[in-house]
Amino acid sequence: ENTNKEIASGNFVTTEGKILGKHKGITHYTVGQRKGLNLSVGHPVFVLEIRPNSNEVVIGDGTQVFSERLIAGNINFMAIPDINYENVWKIYYYVAIFSTILFVLKLIIFTVVGGDTEVSADFNTETDTDCSFNFFSTQSIISFFMGFGWMGYAGLQQFHFSQYVNFPIAFGVGLIFMVVTAALMFAAKKLEKNVKKDKKSAIQQVGRAYTSFGPHSAGQVEIEITGQLSVVNAMNDTEESINSFDLVKVVKVVDDLLYIEKVKK
Repeated sequence: ENTNKEIASGNFVTTEGKILGKHKGITHYTVGQRKGLNLSVGHPVFVLEIRPNSNEVVIGDGTQVFSERLIAGNINFMAIPDINYENVWKIYYYVAIFSTILFVLKLIIFTVVGGDTEVSADFNTETDTDCSFNFFSTQSIISFFMGFGWMGYAGLQQFHFSQYVNFPIAFGVGLIFMVVTAALMFAAKKLEKNVKKDKKSAIQQVGRAYTSFGPHSAGQVEIEITGQLSVVNAMNDTEESINSFDLVKVVKVVDDLLYIEKVKK
């Protein structure tokens, strides 16, 4: 750069040797360059090669600028870091902490709300719920990661297992957590389904019409039964129509069916 030598101009040539024009010195160009060539040949051209011995810059089109082969030497791989397994325990630890927090939150919701928390609800309906064994649920998957994370963390930090031994053990413990949680959730749902509601406890209770009722027609109401808000079937046995969300009162229960009337304002 600071040689104080004048850079001689030369020729732009094609791969066949045809002269296309003059360049201002080979130091001003690089292979692959397109802009700044100041050549008018009717289509985009690129620098394909620089020939210092003949002071020529070889020019070609876009199909010639690429190559199928590359010869390289003195390759430096210093930028590629070695794989470090020393901090893998942190991955297990954070998986365990995060999944444990989610597990506890879901457990609290299940305890407070009751029923299958896979579908959030604050009341029960008379529609039968599916109590089949559900292995892949949100709660069981969270349990898997909780068991996987804690076992993986303990295996590396406490038992000093190797990475290849620790992973399958942690995976197996996670599966055990998953199966146990799925079984407990299945048992809880079966137990809840078997609880019998005493609809006669709703007599004289005030609730809301869940659907519209015509005179002497059936529908559903939202009302508290045995201390739990429920949506149940009901009958309007009056001559008056009842709109959705109107206040209603249960006057009697016959054959497990609630008979209601509209609350007078």
